[in-house]
Amino acid sequence: MALIEKRYGEALLDISFDLNQIEAFQKDLTLLSNNFTQEPSLREFLLNPSRTMESKNTLIRNIYQDTISKEVLNFVLLLLERRNVKLLPAIAKEYMLMSDKKQNVVQLKIDAAASLDDDQLKRLKENYSKRFDAADVKYQVNTDPALVGGIRVQTGDMLLEDSIKKRMDDLKKILMG
Repeated sequence: MALIEKRYGEALLDISFDLNQIEAFQKDLTLLSNNFTQEPSLREFLLNPSRTMESKNTLIRNIYQDTISKEVLNFVLLLLERRNVKLLPAIAKEYMLMSDKKQNVVQLKIDAAASLDDDQLKRLKENYSKRFDAADVKYQVNTDPALVGGIRVQTGDMLLEDSIKKRMDDLKKILMG
């Protein structure tokens, strides 16, 4: 992440921590980031230099005043004023990473050969919570039939794979010398 996104993320984290609103800020930033990336008309309006700052502020206030905290609303208005609103998705991502770290939450990306049921997900969550001594585990699950069987789990830059495909690849390396 670039330095500016990290600094904005740290400032938001400090404020949310002081207010005991870390999760509320996460929800607000997720909403804003999703809207910014998924709504081209909103993004184009906010990034259009020919639009007045007053019209941009009015739009943001009208859309979000009753939806997000005043601190996050003021933050978005500050980004607009400093012409940094384009950084919102990256700032939100940086905030999520830092807030999870501060709360001792581990993020997992799980690829499985087949769909996982609730019991399997619960066991994975418990296992990785113990493995990383985490207060909580959040995960995103994707199905990848190429794994043939088993799972691949990624957290940060660590990749843990226990799949038939990996075992076959390892065996192939051994046999091919």
